[in-house]
Parts: sequence; structure tokens; C-alpha cells
Amino acid sequence: MPSELLATRFPFDDSSFGLCLCKLVPFLQKASVGITVLNLCALSVDRYRAVASWSRVQGVGIPLRTAMEIVSIWVLSLVLAVPEAIGFDMVKFDYRNETIRTCMLKPKSDFMMYYKDIKDWWLFGFYFCVPLMCTAVFYTLMTCEMLNHRNGSLRIALSEHLKQRREVAKAVFCLVLIFALCWFPLHLSRILKKMVYNQRDIGRCELLNFLLVLDYLSINLATVNSCINPIILYFVSKKFKNCFKSCLCCWCHSDATVTSTGQNGNGTSIQCKSPEPANLHTDRSLRKDSD
Repeated sequence: MPSELLATRFPFDDSSFGLCLCKLVPFLQKASVGITVLNLCALSVDRYRAVASWSRVQGVGIPLRTAMEIVSIWVLSLVLAVPEAIGFDMVKFDYRNETIRTCMLKPKSDFMMYYKDIKDWWLFGFYFCVPLMCTAVFYTLMTCEMLNHRNGSLRIALSEHLKQRREVAKAVFCLVLIFALCWFPLHLSRILKKMVYNQRDIGRCELLNFLLVLDYLSINLATVNSCINPIILYFVSKKFKNCFKSCLCCWCHSDATVTSTGQNGNGTSIQCKSPEPANLHTDRSLRKDSD
């Protein structure tokens, strides 16, 4: 997203690098959004499988299958973004006796003409509605699965595991919710412009100003979505919070004791030690006595 702000100026519009940048930026944008969307769908499916499958709760994972899913997500996202690289081009037009070159979607084939006509609806359907529908379906199935096993020995045996799975599911649900709130204004702006805006309308200027402001705000809101996910995970996931704290303050431990020893007066070495529990020696002596 930040690349878009630089690409709008096109300082290299007279060179081949400007054309490359014109095609690369939209391609990377759509590929990035596609990876995010498909990841949300995959996470929703994975959360349901984790709750519904005993083998997955036990931790019997399938690394090869997971790797194949990740590769498939990336490949599909890149393929779906190819029309952006094909359709965008440097376009010349005259404005106030000056020739300006800018990057625009300029279809040159029947397929690209069709893509331009349905682009806004395609983006809204696949890149917005699909992850929400996928999350709604699999979270409903996951809720039913939890309710079916609320009694019996299976739930007692899996209570701790299910508690952890529910925490992860809550984190995924929050990510999907934030995704919907951040991206809906942008899709709304594009759809309103396609359905309501009319170039021949005399009073189109007021509507166009409103759509431009909405489009500007929605683009910035969509940009925020790419950096707000770690913040959301910090508040909704205890495991993520603990891992974040351990990475940020790996040298600070509340149970560590600092001891300094001199090295012939030339320096001081600092060592961090975790004190042994008070009953550790007692346990060892008990084991010796039992032997």
C-alpha cells in the first residue's frame, strides 16, 4: 500500500522503469490482498479441523499438507493478480497544453475489457465476501461441534486442548472482524462510484467530491489493516502476548538473579541465572533415600 503513494507521482514515467513500476505496484497490491484473504479462509478451516478432529487436538500434524496449502495460497494469489499487471499501462493525455503520462487501467483485449467491467464486483465478491462467508460457515460448524461434545469423557479429556483452540479461534475471528471493518469502506466507495456516479449528470461534482474523500479515507483505513493485526493479537491472544514479551525483553526475566564477578580488575562479567526451586534439593534427597 505505501508503494501506491510513490507510484502516483511516477518520477520515471519517461523510462522503462516507470512502466515496470506501473505494472508491478497493482500486481503486488492484489497479490498481497489475495494472500491475506486466502489465509483467513485457511485459518477458519484449520480452526474447525482442530476442534472437530481428535488427531489434530493431540498434535498429530501433517507438515507436508500445511506446506502445500501455503504454496497453493501464494500461487493462486499471484495468478489472480496477473490481470492487474497486464491491464495497467502508461497512458498519455493532454492537459492544459501539456502532455502527461500516468498509470491507468487500459484494456487492450476483450478479456481485459470484461475484466474492467466486472473488476469492482469481482474484488468485492472474492476479496471481501468470500472470507466472511467462509468464516461464518466454519465458525458455525465449530460452535456446533463444541456443543455436541459439551458432555462426556471426551470433553473432560480435551478440555485444556479445547480451551487453547478456542483462544486461537477467538484471535482468528478478531482478525476477520478487523479485516471487514477496514476493507468495507473501500469496496463501498468503488461500488457507489460504479452504480451511482454518472459522468453526464450536472450535479456530479458534489458526489464525486464525496466519493474522492471516501476513497482516500478508505485507502488509508485498508492500509492500517496491514499493521494493526499484531496489535489485535497482542490483546486477544495470551500466547502471542507472552511470545512477544519474551522476544522484546528476552534479557529481562523476573525470576533471574544478576551476579557480577571481576576479571582481574579489567572488566566485569554479568550472568543471569534462574534460581532453583527451594524444594529441588529435597526432591533429590527423597529420590536418593528411595533408592
